[in-house]
Amino acid sequence: MKLSGSSKYFLALLIIFLAAGQLFAGGNKEMPDVPPITSGTQYFSPDSNGVQDTAVLSFSVKVYVKSDEGYVPEYGLQILDSSGTVMKEIIETEKSDIGWFSSIFRGYSEFTLERSISWDGSDLDGNTVSDGSYDVKLWVVDSSGNRKDIDVDAFVVDVRKPEAIIVEPSSLIFSPNDDDFLDTISISHTKATEEALWEASILDNDDNIIKSFSFKNAIPGEVVWDGTDNNGAAVSEGTYSYTLSSVDEAGNESDSIVLNGLILDMTVTTIELVIDNPAISPDGNGQNDFMTVYLDQAVKEGIASWEWQIRNADGDVFWQVTGTDAVPEEIIFDGTDSNGNPMPEGNYSFINIVNYINGNRPTALEPFSIDLSVPEISVSVTNPVFSPNGDGLKDTVEIRFKSDSKVKWVGSILDNQGNEIVSTSSDETTSLIIWDGTDVDGSGVDNGTYTLIATFTDLAGNSVEIDPYSLNIDRDPVSIALKTAKGFSPDNDGSSDSMIILVDTNLDYNLDSWTLDILDSDKNVVNEINGFDNLPPELIWDGSTVDSDGRISAAPEGSYSAKLSASYLKGDYVEAFSDRFVLDTTAPEIHVGVAANPFAVSSDDEVEGEVYVTLKVLDNTDISNWSMDVLNAEGDIIRSYSGFGDPTGDITWNSAESNGGAAISIDNPDFVLKLTVIDLGGNESVFEKDIPLDILLVIKDGKKYLSVPNIIFGAYKHSLASAGSDQLKGNNDSLDRVAAIYKKYPVYGLTLEGHALNIYLDGPREDREEKILLPLTARRALAVKDALVQRGLSESKISTEAFGGQFPVVSVTDKTVWGRNRRVEFVMTDPVE
Repeated sequence: MKLSGSSKYFLALLIIFLAAGQLFAGGNKEMPDVPPITSGTQYFSPDSNGVQDTAVLSFSVKVYVKSDEGYVPEYGLQILDSSGTVMKEIIETEKSDIGWFSSIFRGYSEFTLERSISWDGSDLDGNTVSDGSYDVKLWVVDSSGNRKDIDVDAFVVDVRKPEAIIVEPSSLIFSPNDDDFLDTISISHTKATEEALWEASILDNDDNIIKSFSFKNAIPGEVVWDGTDNNGAAVSEGTYSYTLSSVDEAGNESDSIVLNGLILDMTVTTIELVIDNPAISPDGNGQNDFMTVYLDQAVKEGIASWEWQIRNADGDVFWQVTGTDAVPEEIIFDGTDSNGNPMPEGNYSFINIVNYINGNRPTALEPFSIDLSVPEISVSVTNPVFSPNGDGLKDTVEIRFKSDSKVKWVGSILDNQGNEIVSTSSDETTSLIIWDGTDVDGSGVDNGTYTLIATFTDLAGNSVEIDPYSLNIDRDPVSIALKTAKGFSPDNDGSSDSMIILVDTNLDYNLDSWTLDILDSDKNVVNEINGFDNLPPELIWDGSTVDSDGRISAAPEGSYSAKLSASYLKGDYVEAFSDRFVLDTTAPEIHVGVAANPFAVSSDDEVEGEVYVTLKVLDNTDISNWSMDVLNAEGDIIRSYSGFGDPTGDITWNSAESNGGAAISIDNPDFVLKLTVIDLGGNESVFEKDIPLDILLVIKDGKKYLSVPNIIFGAYKHSLASAGSDQLKGNNDSLDRVAAIYKKYPVYGLTLEGHALNIYLDGPREDREEKILLPLTARRALAVKDALVQRGLSESKISTEAFGGQFPVVSVTDKTVWGRNRRVEFVMTDPVE
C-alpha cells in the first residue's frame, strides 16, 4: 500500500508521540503481593436457609497498575477435594479506571486493595458438594499478566444438624436434702453428635433458665442437677424441664430436645422413736422384763416401704419386720429374736427405716440394752490419806465412782465405830465426791481412819455393793532436818568419798515423792535424787553433776548445800536445807621450816636440845584437824602434837619433853618430823622430813663443850704450829669446824679455855710451875681467839680463860700421851646479844 503524503506525515507524528509516551510514563511492574491470610477454617452449610450459606474469603493485595483508584485485573479461588480434584473455580476480573490514551502517559502505581470472594458450595456443574473439608487456593493476576498463587485455610461444608436423644432417669422425683438418697437427678444422652458446643438448661414452669450446663468439643455428657440455680442457691419445690440444644460451626441448629416432668420435692419426713425403758432384764422376775417402742411419723403418705430392725453393736440383725402399707406405730419387745429365742446380753438398737417415693429415707434409732448382770464398779480415791488443815495441799479426798453401765447409787462415810458421818447419792455413771473431813454439820472430824461404802443399781435393777474403802485423816505437822559433814573429797581414795546427808524427821513414811537437790553456791541444782514412799534416814551424794542432756561429770570444787523437798500423801509439803558443806578434792599444801639449837649429850648420856618448827598450810577450804609426830631413827614417837583448824604458826620441841615417848639415841641422833593435815573435804596431806641433829656439845661439870678436837700446842709454846705440821693441820681443821658451827648458831657465846702440862702436879714444884704455865695458857687462848676472829667469828662473843696445868685430861707422867694436856678447849655459852 502506498501512503499519501499526509498519511506519511500523520504516521510519523504518531510514532513520535508513542515514543514520547513511553519515555515519560515510568513505574514499577513488580509481582502482586498478598499477605498471609489467617482467617482460619470456615464452616458453612449451603442449604439455602439464609444462615452461613456461603464461605467468604477476604484478603488484602498489593498491585502495581496504571490507575487512579487501583484495581485487580484478575483474582479467583480454586476449590479442591481431599484427593486434589478441582471441584470449583471462581474467577473475578476488574477494569482500569483510566482510558488507554491516559495510560500512555501514566506510570505504574502501588495500590493495597481489600477484596473478598465467596463460594456457595457448588461444584463445576452447579451441584452442591458433599459434606467435608476442602482445600482452597487464591490467585491474583496484575495488568502485566503476573500471577501470584496463595494457599489459604480450608472450607468445611456441613449441612447435618446436631443430634442427641435424652435417656430418661429411673425417677423424675428427687429431694436435695443431703440425706444421700435421691439428692440429685442425673440425665444422660445417647446417639449424640460431637459438636463444638452443646448447651443444656433446667427451666422452670415459665421457661426461665434455672441452671445451665455446657459441653465443648464433645458429645453431651451426663447432667447432674442438685436443685440449685446458677448462683448455687437452692430453688423452690416444683416441676421443671430439661432442654438440650446446639448450633454447630456451620450454623446448623439442632431440633428441640426436651425432657419434661422433673419434680423437686422437699417435703420433710421426720420420724422419731421413743422407748419406755432403755434397759430390760427378761428373766421372768417381773422387773423390767419387756419394753414398748413408739414411732412418731411427721408424714404418713407417699411411703414406698418400711422396715423395723433390732441390731447389736456389730450391726448384726436379730429381729426384723418389713412392709409396704402403714407403718406400725407401737412395738412390744420381750427380749427374743425373730425366731423367738432369748437374745444375749448386750447393747442393741431399735431401728425404723421409712422409704418415701421422693427419695427421703428417714431413719430413727434408739439404743437399749439387755442386761442380766450386776454392774461392774471401779472406785478410785485421790488422796486417801489427807490433811484438811487449810494449807491448800490435799485438804480434801476425791472419790471417783465409774460404772460399766448407767446406775443409781447411794454412798456413806463411816467412822471406826460404824457411825455415819456423811452420805450422798447420784444417778451418774461417773461420779466425783469431794470430802473435806467434815461431818454433816460441817464440823471437822477427828484424826483417824474412816470407811467408804456404796451400793449401785443399774437401769435393769441389778445391784452391787463395793468393797469398803479406807480413808485416813492426819493433820499433825511434819518436821525434817538435814545434817551433813563440813566437807568431802570424792576422789575414790576410800576416805570421805561421798557426802552423807542425815535425815531427821518425825514422819518417814506415807510420802507421795521426795527430791533431794544439791545446790551450788549460786543455788543452781547440780544433781537430783528422787524417791517415793519412805524417806531414808540418810542420803548420799557422790559428788557428780548431771547436765540437761543427762551427761554425768564430776562437780567442781566449791561450796554446796542440800535441799530436801518432801510431798506427803496427806498433802503436807516440807522443805529442809542443810548447812553449807565443801566439795574439795585438792589436798592441803604444807610448808615446814625446821631450826634446831645445838644438841648436847649429858653426863648420863641423855641428848638435850630444842627444835623450832614453823608451819604454813594452804588449802582451798578450811583445815579440819592436824597432828605432828617427832620420831626417832627407829620410827618410835618421841613427841606428838595435834589440834583442830589451821596449824600455821611455830612449835618448839624440847627434847626433854618426850611426852612419854621414846628417847633420842646418842648413836643415831637424827629424827623424823611427820606432819599430817586433813581439810574439811577429808583430803589428807602428809609431810615427812628427816632432821639430822648436830650433837655438838658434851656436858661436863655443867659446861657445854664443843664436840670438836682440842687445839694442841708444843711444850711451853702458844703458836698454832708449835706441835708440828701434822698437828697444825688438825688445829686448823678444828678451828674451821668451830667457825662452821658458829655460822650455823651465831647467837651463842664462846669461851676458850687454855690448858698446859704440869708434870709437877701434886709435887713440891707445882706452884712454881703454875706461875709459868698460867700466862702461857692465857696466850694460847688468845692465839686461838685471833684465829677464830680471822675466820669470821665476832670478837665480842668470844671470851678466854687460862687454867694453867690444873686440869689435865690425860696422865702427866706418861710421855706418850701427856702432850694432849697442852690444849685449848671450846665451851658454848648462852646467847650473846
